[in-house]
Amino acid sequence: MPFDSYTPEEIFKMFMTPGRPAPRARREQELADQGTPLTLQVWDHTIRGHQWSPPAGLTTPVEKTGTAKKVLVQHGWGSRSTAMWAIINALLNTGFEVIGFDAIGNGDSDGEESTMLHFAETVSEIGANHGPFHAVIGHSIGATCLPLALTKNLQAERVVLISPRDQLTDFLTRFLEVLNADPDMFGPVSKLWNSKIGWERVMQARPSELARNFLQPCLIIHDKDDEDVNFHDSEIIYQAWNDAQLHLTEGLGHARIVRSKEVASLIAEFLSDEPLAWAG
Repeated sequence: MPFDSYTPEEIFKMFMTPGRPAPRARREQELADQGTPLTLQVWDHTIRGHQWSPPAGLTTPVEKTGTAKKVLVQHGWGSRSTAMWAIINALLNTGFEVIGFDAIGNGDSDGEESTMLHFAETVSEIGANHGPFHAVIGHSIGATCLPLALTKNLQAERVVLISPRDQLTDFLTRFLEVLNADPDMFGPVSKLWNSKIGWERVMQARPSELARNFLQPCLIIHDKDDEDVNFHDSEIIYQAWNDAQLHLTEGLGHARIVRSKEVASLIAEFLSDEPLAWAG
């Protein structure tokens, strides 16, 4: 369809609809089968997820504490929690217990529409029902929503942001580019969004603004070749967070970064404060 054929209402509907990911690949399905299924009600929708425990008999510095510490993982747009399988497996093998839910309108959860506010509410409710957490890890919009969730029911001693967006107007700008829609549609679509959801509610949730209120350590990871979110957004958040580390990768892009063994090891080490030579 030519870009000038789209109405603001049609663009808004597409912008709010993440779509469903492809069926789980083998590694994802194996991980799902190993977990305990969980459900939770968020905004009258059933969201679905899993809880995973470390392998039996595992002896790591984390496991030696006697009780496995809980870590929450939050996927990105149009994805599901098991897409973060590399990170989840690294955490399990380090002795952590892991919980992951699919956000409203994403993965196996109910709902058709989703926004950063839906993601934040999902994480907030998970925090209220399954927290507090040793750490929370988010990718893309799942990272961008975490500062807002931390102002609500989410309690976490440490935070990991992977490929977060700080310039929130870019959500819509980037979508119009992908859609090949007229850039002048930004105004009508944002006006429509404001009337239905509240554009200012999103603008006020800018991660770098909220970050100034947080004291827990934060690890920010972003790829210099990210094709969806400029890594400078992470640099802005890093400068605003009181206790943050910034790690920039190359060649992983926006999606493959969550499947990187290097990234998974870096996160596990940050959460355990131990070198990973013993993790295998």
